Amino acid sequence: MVRPFLLINDMKIICDEKWGAEWIQAMGQRITSSGLAAVLAAPNTQIKEDYTSQLLADLQNIPNHTHEQPERWIVDARDMHERAVGWYGNETDTVPKLYGFIVHESYDWLGFTPDGVISPDGLIHVRYSKTLNSFHKNMKCKSADMNRIQFELLCSGLRWCDYVNYWESDNGSNNKGSIQRVFFDASIADEIEYFCHSFWNQILKAHFSD
Repeated sequence: MVRPFLLINDMKIICDEKWGAEWIQAMGQRITSSGLAAVLAAPNTQIKEDYTSQLLADLQNIPNHTHEQPERWIVDARDMHERAVGWYGNETDTVPKLYGFIVHESYDWLGFTPDGVISPDGLIHVRYSKTLNSFHKNMKCKSADMNRIQFELLCSGLRWCDYVNYWESDNGSNNKGSIQRVFFDASIADEIEYFCHSFWNQILKAHFSD
């Protein structure tokens, strides 16, 4: 069972650590930042239908392994995340705080896993570039990441987020990173909130009609 939430700087935290069973449970039955692209997608697209099926399975407590990942993938992802956050901390002389899952203060069905929280009013959002070419292309925050960042700021109630673009060379000797500060944009956040409400109402309608 997910433990009662903890309020820190007005953030509603329901899971302390990422990757474990509690974290997987916290993501269930909620719209998350990783699913936002599906929420914003056009009707009847495959990505939207797949996400709808996933959330309905969560609500009906049907065994669903969508959130689970192979152990090797988890270890590699955790290690990469630690190095990226460490790089950011060295560049900015900060120590990002790591939490497992944060939900919206009023809408418990909206939530996300932060890449890091910077006290008292900021987040970090990491984009892992797979190649040096993609690293250069990702120097400026693109619309998909911008939407996820605004969603995360909406859920956390924080004021800004540092978009961290990070790439590692094969031998780890020439790692690169860039930082772009993004501030909360009410116009984008309001539109995202509208689409999330509309999508969630459709999910609930389908759930209770079964």
